[in-house]
Amino acid sequence: MTCNHPNLKDKLEQAQNQYEKGSQQLEQLQTQLLQISGAIQMLQQLVEETESTCSISDDAEELIEAKQG
Repeated sequence: MTCNHPNLKDKLEQAQNQYEKGSQQLEQLQTQLLQISGAIQMLQQLVEETESTCSISDDAEELIEAKQG
């Protein structure tokens, strides 16, 4: 059985094009999510390093104050 309906063929092509565009956009979004995830990990690491550095300097200040006091 053959179906020679030009309108259906055009709609099928449009649907395939939309699918391909959507697939490409999805890949781009996945890449962007990975980049964002990496940036968040870097920020978390920076926060942890900052917190540990600040707590060390707080301890040092307490020692200095104790010796001066």
